[in-house]
Amino acid sequence: MSTKTFWTKARRYVLASSLGLLLPLGLNGCQTALESGPLITDQSYWQGMQERLQQIKSVQLRGNVSIAYKSDRFSTNFVYRSTAPGTYSLLLVSSLGSQLADLKVTPEAAVLIADNHTFTAQSPQELFAQVVKIPLPLDDFQSIIIGQALPSSTFTSNGILRTTTLPDFQIFYNDYLSLPESQLSLPKEIEVLGPSLRLVVKTRAVEKLEL
Repeated sequence: MSTKTFWTKARRYVLASSLGLLLPLGLNGCQTALESGPLITDQSYWQGMQERLQQIKSVQLRGNVSIAYKSDRFSTNFVYRSTAPGTYSLLLVSSLGSQLADLKVTPEAAVLIADNHTFTAQSPQELFAQVVKIPLPLDDFQSIIIGQALPSSTFTSNGILRTTTLPDFQIFYNDYLSLPESQLSLPKEIEVLGPSLRLVVKTRAVEKLEL
């Protein structure tokens, strides 16, 4: 699948949406989001946050991603699900609810369904780059999207995760949403910069969280 094919397909759905054909997303029904609030900056709240994030057994997030790669620009919706360490899925859908790409990752392999074809590889990052021709930090995405620190991460004086550096990628955590019942905060806006790449991931709703 070429980058041109992916962008052309994506733009077709964007055009249909702009013409007033917007339909609700029909992805396994509409789920009620967990109650969330704005960023909490109190230092005592963030003590032990990384340990609490490690207790997450499963999570489902819904939001929007904006991708700028080389001369192309595009925005799409996503549904992210994680059920075990090293196991997650990332579904990219148009505003009309049409599937653009479906990535399923396990410790054994990564499977990508795109343009009515199925592709497999060991690394989700290499697989997506080979098929869609867009480099994204998908090998560490399970940690990135919930704000788990990696060895190269930095924190504010209050203990809030702010940056993570990976080979070819610089990750910035610009905002968080707080889940008071769980005493957790998850990234609300993540910005990823890389060679000719700017990716912005915005989580709009936490639809499932199991500790």
